[in-house]
Amino acid sequence: MHLVRLVYASRFSKTMNLEELRNILEVSREENPKKCITGVLCYGPGLFLQCLEGPRPEVNELYCKIANDTRNEDVSLLDYGDINERAFEQWSMAYVKADDITEHLIMRFSAGKSFDPFSMTGEQALGFVHALLEEKERFLHEVAG
Repeated sequence: MHLVRLVYASRFSKTMNLEELRNILEVSREENPKKCITGVLCYGPGLFLQCLEGPRPEVNELYCKIANDTRNEDVSLLDYGDINERAFEQWSMAYVKADDITEHLIMRFSAGKSFDPFSMTGEQALGFVHALLEEKERFLHEVAG
């Protein structure tokens, strides 16, 4: 299976609400495993940063669907490329709210103190999502331990 990773940023449309966000997550967590897609979604005030991994045709199809979804505006591809292995294989769609992100982590990968994926390069965005999940896994391990 040929694997790719895609990272994009988008803005919420003015009609987007919390219920629709919950629906997006629910559908993603149900449908992504069927298509062998894994990844992470980071949500901030009016902004999304998402990383998708999986077979090229399925990831491309999902990205086209996202880009044409009226709940998104300014969909911007930050990074796309072939990968040898998944970084997020255990997550059908991990979810992180910007409120849960430390200022230190935001400053590490961007020029400002607030979450803005549009200010990140593709490399910074990918590093950011990797660091987010490391932080999330460390927290879950500490709580369970």
